[in-house]
Amino acid sequence: MNCSICNAVIPDGATACPICGTPVQQTTAPASSGFRLAPTPVPTADATAQPQQTGYEPNVPYNTYGAAGNGVYHGYNTNLPIDRRSNFPSYEMEAGQPMDQKQFFKQRCPLEVQRQIKSAYWICYILGAVFLVLAFVCISNPSAFMWRSGNTAYYLDENKILVYGVLAIACGIGIHLLLSRVASLALLAISAIMALLGIVNGGGIGWMGYMMIAAGVYATIGTFNFQKQYAEYQMRR
Repeated sequence: MNCSICNAVIPDGATACPICGTPVQQTTAPASSGFRLAPTPVPTADATAQPQQTGYEPNVPYNTYGAAGNGVYHGYNTNLPIDRRSNFPSYEMEAGQPMDQKQFFKQRCPLEVQRQIKSAYWICYILGAVFLVLAFVCISNPSAFMWRSGNTAYYLDENKILVYGVLAIACGIGIHLLLSRVASLALLAISAIMALLGIVNGGGIGWMGYMMIAAGVYATIGTFNFQKQYAEYQMRR
């Protein structure tokens, strides 16, 4: 080490310069304890990060994120599960244009209610088609569906089956297109009449009768729940 004044060489351990007497400054660092502080991370903005979307975004313009089912529809995050959408404030405070019944059914109706209504009208369509086919077969060949009990022969009543088919399809259309409670109650009444006539005539209810009863129950519960929710939605607009 050299002196800072006269540049003379200072021996190790000396406290002053042997030539000019200038005190030697301590330049050695204290012994390390073996630990050091980690540098504090500096937060950086991620250019690719997207803001987190909540269930209801009142400041988002209508249809900003695309069509229904892909982002926000009427200020509402439709990427959420359907059966959770009615739990968010957007159910009560819609942004954008008011919805009709079909839009409300697709966008706000809980999944369970949708399944009940869809199951009901599909059962109506299928059973209605089966009834119509049976009626036309019976008309063209009356003995095609004949059975005997003792000495008595029984035939299917093609007129009654034809009426059942038309009514089942009509109720299915009313439930499907109009989400009508009247059509649901009519279907429930028709299924009850079918079951009663089957029991009285000794033929029993049968699988078609049970299917009609199930469709009537599903339709009645589903449409009444739907109309209740849609009425609440209209009141809160």
